[in-house]
Amino acid sequence: MPQINTSKSLKTSVLFTVSALLLAGSLTACQSTTPTYNKARLPALAQSSVEVLAAPVADTGLSVAADSSFPIIELMPYIMGQAEALALTPAQVAVFANYRKMAMKNRLGLQANEKALRGQLRTALIADADDATTTALIHRISETEMAHMKLRRDCIKVVRSTLTPAQFDKLMQMYKQSLKK
Repeated sequence: MPQINTSKSLKTSVLFTVSALLLAGSLTACQSTTPTYNKARLPALAQSSVEVLAAPVADTGLSVAADSSFPIIELMPYIMGQAEALALTPAQVAVFANYRKMAMKNRLGLQANEKALRGQLRTALIADADDATTTALIHRISETEMAHMKLRRDCIKVVRSTLTPAQFDKLMQMYKQSLKK
């Protein structure tokens, strides 16, 4: 029968007990802190309008081209460049021209701010800014990106309601094909 080393066995038991106590203490501490990702516990943010979010923000010089979010869906270049292939009517061309004029300023402002705000966050993180500063920037970036995505969503709604079903299907074929390149 093998001989049991009581000294080694006792050390192992103590180590397991201490580890269990530390783990339990860590879990309790984690449960008692407010997670920053839990929106229910964060202060309510004022709903920002697209115009507010698209107003220029300072670029700290640490933003990069990749900081500008790529569009979820981008249809206007295909519509305006393929008016003949889509057999657009003069009325449809006018709707799209007016929509582009109206939406372009906000879209460009949002894209520029997404880039600049990410640069500001990069600068703040490098400078070891406090959590309040970085959290405010994170929220502003999120709001700006959401507003940009909503503009894209609204755009496709305008496109869908302006084109005939056949024109829309053709546009989608062209657009999907462009994604494969």
